[in-house]
Amino acid sequence: MGFLPEWLREAFSLASTINVRLLLLVIAIYLASVGVYAARLYVILRRLGVKCRYRDCIVAYMISILVNNVTPAAKAGGELARVAYVSSRAGLQSTALLINAVAYERVTEAIAVALLALYAMLTGLAADTRPLWGLALLTVVGFIVVERYWDRLLGFAARRLPRRYSDTLGLMEAARGMHMRRLMRDKVLLPAAVSLSLVVWVMDAVRIRLIALGLGYGLSFNAAIVVSLLYLVVGLVAVTPGGLGIVEGGLAAALASMGIPLSGAVAVTLIERLISYGLGTALGLLALLSTGGRGAWRRLRSRWYLTGFTQK
Repeated sequence: MGFLPEWLREAFSLASTINVRLLLLVIAIYLASVGVYAARLYVILRRLGVKCRYRDCIVAYMISILVNNVTPAAKAGGELARVAYVSSRAGLQSTALLINAVAYERVTEAIAVALLALYAMLTGLAADTRPLWGLALLTVVGFIVVERYWDRLLGFAARRLPRRYSDTLGLMEAARGMHMRRLMRDKVLLPAAVSLSLVVWVMDAVRIRLIALGLGYGLSFNAAIVVSLLYLVVGLVAVTPGGLGIVEGGLAAALASMGIPLSGAVAVTLIERLISYGLGTALGLLALLSTGGRGAWRRLRSRWYLTGFTQK
């Protein structure tokens, strides 16, 4: 490794010193966060009347992580894969409900992020709060657009897309069913879904904090929340598969802004990405190969004419 810069050699050396038990705890927290994500999807689907087992929701999320990690981050391949797998397992002929469910997941997650951004700004830990203000503003605008105009947007897309695409996706059915409006006005489901989203983000912050502590850096919980939010901001603009290269730089910079030396920030980033990207991708591939996910993906491609999209 003599060809590497000294600070990077130091980072690799430091990362190798983390306590194995602590590392296993961090991995367990990551796996538990996937379980919470799956619980959120399960609750939303149940509210919509879709009968899908919880373990199928877990597998759907694992496969979606794989797809997101190997496709450009700006695309929604993971969501598409999640819809395909759940549709296959639930035996649905139309994906109208699932399209709304996945979009609703994103809405509740955005609300959770906005709440955490507000908390981070109130604590005053972020040296530059402009990214957090921008994130909060984007969330509010997105919430208003989805709550008021989502059904119209689906109808607009259904009218503009070739009929074979819109019919197979069930866009017009989704628009007419007004599922999103019903979900957004559900006074029981909305707090539950937002709470589950908050739990996942807190778990992410705990994971980053534990990695830093395991390497000898006293990163507070509040600071870890700010780091995880800045991490998200960078991920939103990353266009490489899984955000590779861009996300790592953003996370290391966020950690460095909290006073962690560069080599230590890179070491924390290496471990975090080894888990969230490396382990996540490996488990997603295992889920895809062992649970019939390949068949769901083939049906997705043939049924939704994805090859037509990619060729045109």
